[in-house]
Amino acid sequence: TIEQKIISDISKKFRILKIYEVHWSKDKFSENLSRFYGTQLPPNSKKEVHVGTNPFLAIIVEDNNPVYEVHTTTKGDKKVNTKLFTSKSEHREWTGGGHKIHASNTTEEADHNLTLLFGKNSKDFIKSIGNKSSLQIEEWHNDLVGSNGWDSLEQLFYVLNNTIKYVVLRNFDPLPNNYYAKNHGDIDLLVSNYDDARFITNATSVFKKNYRVYSTVKIAEEKIFFDFRHLDDNYYDKAWEEHILNYRKFKNCFYIPSEEDYFYSLLYHAIIQKPELSSDYKKNLVA
Repeated sequence: TIEQKIISDISKKFRILKIYEVHWSKDKFSENLSRFYGTQLPPNSKKEVHVGTNPFLAIIVEDNNPVYEVHTTTKGDKKVNTKLFTSKSEHREWTGGGHKIHASNTTEEADHNLTLLFGKNSKDFIKSIGNKSSLQIEEWHNDLVGSNGWDSLEQLFYVLNNTIKYVVLRNFDPLPNNYYAKNHGDIDLLVSNYDDARFITNATSVFKKNYRVYSTVKIAEEKIFFDFRHLDDNYYDKAWEEHILNYRKFKNCFYIPSEEDYFYSLLYHAIIQKPELSSDYKKNLVA
């Protein structure tokens, strides 16, 4: 069969670590697809009709001799793993063309895909299976991580750490044990892409208007409020937003702005975006 031919070809080029037959719930299939690709794919979308809603194989491989070169992808010219990229193209031809075959072109994309599918990035996934490989197909009966809400804020941050560039802009001292700082009823994130953040977190918009980014995310059976500020939203200057994301720092289990970006972004927020300067902002700015 084509499936056996593809597995055989992959095993010759890469070290196969695991093969899963992934079963998604029929009623959540389109939601899983939307969250995985970061775009709205409603039931019976062209993508869903093309790939079908039956169980599919997820083959996790290791490339011990990767070569990265520039190739033309659906997102433009990108530096990708040549062996993986050319294998994906070849396997798509074997399955009649189109996009029935998906593959991770980079380590970043691999972390994104593994984390959403199995709740672990590549490093933690390999650690969990040990230094062994298996061609035996195991069944995986789970929707994407977070499909029924998140166990904790820490779990949500773990997934964000491996899927998107973001920072918690302010009021982050109580996190992740407490959701909100005193007198602040939401978690303010700056993200590289609004749609990606919304789909990854499985957020629900509070307002119907597209320009409103106030959302709720289900965490430990509670609706927690988030504001998803993003590039090109004019919340801050775009070049400054990019600087904040590029020079972010890791604290506890999430990312925050550098000290300089934190100070000036808080100052801007307190003076320009707020009607009055709150006491806690005064304290943080003086400190």
